[in-house]
Amino acid sequence: MATAKNVSFGFILLVLVTFLCCSITVFAKVHVAVINGLGPGNALYLHCRDKNTDLGEQTVHYNQNFEWSFNENVFDTTLYWCRIWWYDHHKIVSINNEIYNGGKDADAFHGSCGDYKDRCIRKAQWDGIYYLMANGSFEKVYDWIR
Repeated sequence: MATAKNVSFGFILLVLVTFLCCSITVFAKVHVAVINGLGPGNALYLHCRDKNTDLGEQTVHYNQNFEWSFNENVFDTTLYWCRIWWYDHHKIVSINNEIYNGGKDADAFHGSCGDYKDRCIRKAQWDGIYYLMANGSFEKVYDWIR
């Protein structure tokens, strides 16, 4: 009888620990912001989406940003990608890449979304897309296709 109680207690403890660990990820909001740092008079255009949500086409003016929030999934695999473009002397300059990748942002970009993966700042500059790193500096991640 004591063995059955120990197994039941162990199972309940395992379920509780699993729920607590997962709830930190499941219920935590992630905020992504894309800033237009192209310079005065240059509008930035973006169209971002994940597999379920289309955020629509956005126009972001200089020193403004477009921001959205979502809950990261349990497996840390949420992926948003964006087509981002602007006009450099009437010539289109663009990229079509990931802007947020749950597992990759935590690992490959060395905490580009902060210590708790809750605030991801991206900045469009004339030479590419930069990510704000945990040390407070911007690092270029993507070059524009010209």
